[in-house]
Amino acid sequence: MTPAIARLVVASLQGGASSTMQQALLTTKEREVLDGLAAGLMYKEIADKLAVNISTIRTHVRSIYEKLQVHSRAEAVRRAFPAKR
Repeated sequence: MTPAIARLVVASLQGGASSTMQQALLTTKEREVLDGLAAGLMYKEIADKLAVNISTIRTHVRSIYEKLQVHSRAEAVRRAFPAKR
């Protein structure tokens, strides 16, 4: 195993590379919704800010949770914006 591959394996086990790859799979709207979630906004506030219906926000949130493999707002924010070490 090369050192570069070893670093990727270690990063994926720690969640660093994995979360970056998963976040790259998010659409622009999903990233905007995730930014709203990270800012502590309610679904209604995010919907108003993006000029969409609240059910659209719920759909985006479900998609975000599925793509990031999480089950809550806090997990999604932590996975998308890991703390710098």
